[in-house]
Amino acid sequence: MRTGETTYMNIHTLDLGFRNLPGAAAAFLVTGGGEHLLVECGPAACHERLLKGLARHGSSPDRIAHLFLTHIHLDHAGASGLLARRGAAVHVHPKGARHLVDPERLNASASRVFGDALEPELGRMVACPADQVHPTEAGAVVPTEAGSFTALETPGHAGHHHAWLIEDPSGERHLFSGDAAGMRLPGTRFPTFPMVPPEFDLERWLQSIETMIEADPTSLWMTHFDRIEDPLEHLHRVREDLVEEARQVCTFLEEDESSAVDRYRRWHLEQATSRGVDPRLLERHCTGTHYATNLTGVARWLQQGGTVP
Repeated sequence: MRTGETTYMNIHTLDLGFRNLPGAAAAFLVTGGGEHLLVECGPAACHERLLKGLARHGSSPDRIAHLFLTHIHLDHAGASGLLARRGAAVHVHPKGARHLVDPERLNASASRVFGDALEPELGRMVACPADQVHPTEAGAVVPTEAGSFTALETPGHAGHHHAWLIEDPSGERHLFSGDAAGMRLPGTRFPTFPMVPPEFDLERWLQSIETMIEADPTSLWMTHFDRIEDPLEHLHRVREDLVEEARQVCTFLEEDESSAVDRYRRWHLEQATSRGVDPRLLERHCTGTHYATNLTGVARWLQQGGTVP
């Protein structure tokens, strides 16, 4: 098993080697009743790593019956067309479904943001066959041989975001949170938050955290990255940290927007090192683009009337 890949019961975390970093992004292979499923598929640029991860667990794209996407951002859903064309039924938020069938706008938007880095870092999404895409409303239940997946409405990072809850035969409740529970630096307890434009909304994100707490999961699976064994403790901490970080970003924007990236980065480094995080790990996973994009996301939210509690 590769570094960064873990197995718990019938769930296998596949490290996709995103941005050539261990523990940066995952797909989850779920098996049960003779059926193989995926939650998330990662970017098209990591497709070969996904194939190798599946093979290590006796699986392949032709065996994937269902693909559950938390949202359609390319680091989560970029390879969906490649799997749908091999027969996977793709379950996604209704607001994201049309972009899987026609990803032209999604690819164009990503190209504007990432420029020349798009191809090596994310790749471009290829279209899913329309009959393979299944828009799934909040609260809907998708039955599979491995268990029934329930879609939880969890906007805030993106307006088209679902967390997926599955209860296995032992009674454990597994919650796949996408970006709704934040991200965390691999091997640490330190959360980071993608507060990206155009859909960042703090109030809705906080409500999504409450939704996940109310679901009372026994384990939490984060696309960025891996399994959380104490999900409720993590979610309560994430709620506090998200508010604090949003408050700090607002302050940086109000005081001097021209130096906001540098001040944001220094503040974040202080927060991380105070919790025992190696500064080099933070720098590898949180680049200048991360801070600049978060500032833009929060600024746009403020312009639309957002306020920090």
